Amino acid sequence: MKTQEIIDYAMPCMMAERLLKKTHDYVLEGKYDEAITAATQAIAESRLLVVALKEMKERANAVRKQTTPVQERV
Repeated sequence: MKTQEIIDYAMPCMMAERLLKKTHDYVLEGKYDEAITAATQAIAESRLLVVALKEMKERANAVRKQTTPVQERV
């Protein structure tokens, strides 16, 4: 049985979203050092998200290339 690796794009997406919210909250509280740290972490999560999305796109293109088109019956 062939196993398929799952690409997790959702976790880095959610983490980036949470970290950006934290960044906003820290700025409102005047905690700029914490805001910078949270924003930097959000950037790191966003980079992981981009890598996952590129891998998903590459796999989708590979599957399309492997599939033969269905011939229409006349």
